Amino acid sequence: MNRQFADAEKFVFDPGSADYLDDPYPTYKVLRDHHPAYFLAEHRLWLITRHADVQAALTNPAVWSSSRGNVVIDAAVRVGRTLGTLDPPRHDELRAVVNKGVSPARVRALLAETRAQARERAASIADRRGGDIVGDFGRPILNRTLARLIGLDAEDAKRGAQLVETALDTSAAVIGTIGTPETSARIFEFLLGQVTSRENSISADSNADDFPDRAHFRQKARRPTVQ
Repeated sequence: MNRQFADAEKFVFDPGSADYLDDPYPTYKVLRDHHPAYFLAEHRLWLITRHADVQAALTNPAVWSSSRGNVVIDAAVRVGRTLGTLDPPRHDELRAVVNKGVSPARVRALLAETRAQARERAASIADRRGGDIVGDFGRPILNRTLARLIGLDAEDAKRGAQLVETALDTSAAVIGTIGTPETSARIFEFLLGQVTSRENSISADSNADDFPDRAHFRQKARRPTVQ
């Protein structure tokens, strides 16, 4: 038995270790090569790292559930209230609403704006001679683009993205996200205000392609409670 394999046999995955947070890729390799299905006893969950296994899990919600969250330690205020933390049939109901706003035409219409955001973010990182590719580049662009896809104008999309960024503490990003009922409620109220504004400004017979299926959103959405 070679040294690498012997070390791998004694391997214990600690998602909070400084070495892992600084450079996770050697850990990923050990997991893939020697522990493709690793049970994290402290959190009572399985980590699956091989591509084919992940694909199989993602397409079999009857066996593999998202109902406990989609990071190692998810915030209780998010679990069961986002698409990523829901299983069918509830996930499919809400996904059907969202899908109406994510048409190919709408995506194409946002390409120029999204590229401009990417250039602006990349320039900012270059000026600071470094940054976090997720926190400073990917996540802000994702949040603003999603807001635009569901019908918010450019200024409201910027406000909504900033609200999401400030509502969640992602300092422990690999391990989990931390939010509060109050911040979740603020996001919900912001989105509900967007729906109400459009209902008030668009006549009943309008064919405008704005926020997808507003009445259905009202019916399906669940207001978060602050405890």
